[in-house]
Amino acid sequence: MPDENDKDNPDIISSLISIYKNESLIAFACLGDRLHSDAKQTIAQLNSMGIKSHILSGDKSMTVSSVAKKLHMANEQFSSNLTPEEKNEIIKNFPESLMVGDGANDSLAMSSDTVSIAVQGSVESCLVAADIYVTCKGVSPVKDLILLSKNTFGVIKRNLVFSFVYNFAGGLAAISGYISPLTAAILMPVSSLVVLSSSALGTKFLRRFNKTNFSLNN
Repeated sequence: MPDENDKDNPDIISSLISIYKNESLIAFACLGDRLHSDAKQTIAQLNSMGIKSHILSGDKSMTVSSVAKKLHMANEQFSSNLTPEEKNEIIKNFPESLMVGDGANDSLAMSSDTVSIAVQGSVESCLVAADIYVTCKGVSPVKDLILLSKNTFGVIKRNLVFSFVYNFAGGLAAISGYISPLTAAILMPVSSLVVLSSSALGTKFLRRFNKTNFSLNN
């Protein structure tokens, strides 16, 4: 339940429930949860990277709509009143998606998604289903992981293209007689050194990356 000091906090998402006894209303209860402090910024950064976010929730439409509004997400970017099975069916329609969750009702969809991330405070079933577990607070590490993967793939592609062009040109030159076998033998290690240097320069982000914030499930 939200703290009394948080009643005017715009980042508190509350749901009002009624408690009845013998068909008579005896009390109201307000159950609430707080948005992660970095949620708005992370969603905005993902948008700037061309990555579209979507909320899949089992909560009522009014509650989910309130969350989406606070995150500046359009109406078509959230779905409410979803069962675990319905979440799973939606995920199956997006085979290259990444799912972030923390609840038991997220586990089924997370287990079938391409990549799934459980945030700090997730229930055990969610941790088991996830590929990656974020051990620090907030959701910004999700953005960091995406940047890391893009950086890594960029280095791999660059090295593959260079190796192909270098070896093709070297082989063609050797066959045509432009270089001697001795020169070709000397140039071969140069290719490996260039690839190693390219990898070292391209993994600066990895060296700055705080790997202690994550745990990988085998």
